[in-house]
Amino acid sequence: MIKSTGRKLGSFSKRFNYLLDQAGYPPAGAGRAKALADRFGGSKSGAQNWIGKDLPPKRDTLRLIVAALLPEINATNNASQVVAWLENGNVVDDPFGEKNTIDINKLPIESKHNLLSKVYISVHNIAKRKDIDIYSLDDHIMDHVYNCVIQQAVESGKNDPDPYLITSLLELAVKSA
Repeated sequence: MIKSTGRKLGSFSKRFNYLLDQAGYPPAGAGRAKALADRFGGSKSGAQNWIGKDLPPKRDTLRLIVAALLPEINATNNASQVVAWLENGNVVDDPFGEKNTIDINKLPIESKHNLLSKVYISVHNIAKRKDIDIYSLDDHIMDHVYNCVIQQAVESGKNDPDPYLITSLLELAVKSA
């Protein structure tokens, strides 16, 4: 079982390498890229992009890798949660135990209400543009979407929701439903 180290891994490659470390892959520079390419197809240089250049594989390939690795590390995590963490980083709760949530109740009341309104409106507008019926999605999933967007907005210091993050999370929510 993976234990949280309290770390904040700031890039795709760092998070991906953490997962590979837990699965017992050779270290980067000592056969890791070749082992990945041999097991999951593709080239060694493509795998080097994944582990060292913050260039993730295609989402289907990433899902395949995660689904194959989770049982090997005795993790009971949902593969979609791990993929979201790998792709979006510390905006999403660490699926291996470390919660990255921000207490928005510590914000001044006007800032808090303004932020919550912006997030709600942004999520609904993007869902409408993407023809996603958010009311058909599980409440828990939507809570996670809102919380991730709120956290990103607060951490960025801009208090503005990121439309790319909203789109990615909504698409992931639809696929996991």
